[in-house]
Amino acid sequence: REDHSRYRKVLRKLAAEAVAAVDLPEVVLRLTPEDAALVKEGFAGEVTADVKAMVGKGIEIRVETETEEGLASGGCIAASGDGRIIFDNTFNRRLERMRPELRSLIVREVLKD
Repeated sequence: REDHSRYRKVLRKLAAEAVAAVDLPEVVLRLTPEDAALVKEGFAGEVTADVKAMVGKGIEIRVETETEEGLASGGCIAASGDGRIIFDNTFNRRLERMRPELRSLIVREVLKD
């Protein structure tokens, strides 16, 4: 988060992935207040354009700030308007999803000799 321009790019990618995963006409994008202040105006429009390029259709995005503990690590959470569909794309959750792949990579490196 210290490198604002780099973090903003990463957050934009995370947001586009999460919104595309929810794949509904309207999606709520949850960010910490600090992250929301960092990305400011235009972020939802940029993410909308990214998602349209990814899935071929426009999705309306509403950015909300949350102070929930899961967002503290950084990243974002995308949800349907009614909250029934949620895609957690925070850094902690991404690491959990990637754990088997990372474990395999580490084993390959250790056994490389």
